[in-house]
Amino acid sequence: MSGRIDIVARVLRSLTLFPEIARKAVLIIHAEVQEEEHPITTLIKLDEIRYGLSEHEAVREIVRSFHTLRYYIKFCALMHLAMICGYRVVVLCESGPPLTFVKPPVMLVLGTNVDPPDTHVEVLRASIGPLPYLASHVVEYVSHKLQKSISL
Repeated sequence: MSGRIDIVARVLRSLTLFPEIARKAVLIIHAEVQEEEHPITTLIKLDEIRYGLSEHEAVREIVRSFHTLRYYIKFCALMHLAMICGYRVVVLCESGPPLTFVKPPVMLVLGTNVDPPDTHVEVLRASIGPLPYLASHVVEYVSHKLQKSISL
């Protein structure tokens, strides 16, 4: 994810609503920060985050993560790395074809207030619908579909 921290905090809160998913998931936050020469990336292991945290607590977790675990990696390299590790990379965007499957192992890429950048990496682009949705709503919808696919 990249963009506004308040949106990322709401996404983190949404992910904690699905404990079955959270036990096996990591939130990767990719940010282009003006003060930094290179984009920075951090990750939050969701099984270490308590269920139902407030937005303020979510922001605190994100800031803590950037202070303790920081990587300098380009967005396209991050996509390549996920594919090498065996993940199917799906970029969620407004203009893609309908999202028809969500089965692990999958890396879902979501922008906070704009679609993720084109990576020139061969990834699937998909959409949950032709309208703009809040990032936290997209996460809840996709998490629900993932949870259903895991319990089948």
